[in-house]
Amino acid sequence: MNKLNTKETIVKETINLLKEEGSSGITMRKIAARCSITLSNLQYHYPDKSILLQTVAQYFCKKCEENIEEELKALTPKNKTEEKQFIKKLLEILLKYDDTSLESFVFREIWALSMRDEQLKSSLQKYYEDYNNKLINIVAVIKNSPEEIVSLLTPYAEGYSIIGKSIPLTKNKTIEMLEKIIQNFE
Repeated sequence: MNKLNTKETIVKETINLLKEEGSSGITMRKIAARCSITLSNLQYHYPDKSILLQTVAQYFCKKCEENIEEELKALTPKNKTEEKQFIKKLLEILLKYDDTSLESFVFREIWALSMRDEQLKSSLQKYYEDYNNKLINIVAVIKNSPEEIVSLLTPYAEGYSIIGKSIPLTKNKTIEMLEKIIQNFE
């Protein structure tokens, strides 16, 4: 196995272990065993668990960004009707609640780990800064106040990913409500 394949295998097995055992089940020894490599080989690629988890977080964040960009690239609003469709599609992408998906589970576990790991917390904050800047560029295509809209949407979407099934409105009603709010921005 070459160096790149080894690193990819380590990240994927860490993700699988997070899904199976949660953050409390993550140890460097378990990951090494799952990858059929020695602990010293694992530590050659990732000197400690924090660095490995930062890599896992970056991997997931990149996948999320790629998914959003892919889903939105077909939409380039040219008029008010298309602008409304664009906003609705953006909201549908951002407001996902799926407590069974691998992505949702791993993100929750990474956030939990980041509460005890300053490097991981810093890495996640950097990700959200970059993520918000990308969203600002996406929203700027249709609205003059993208910073305000993104400042509303990002925390709402993150919270929705955790408690979406618990709020009194359905997902469609929530999207309608947010569409109205966004339409009022200049």
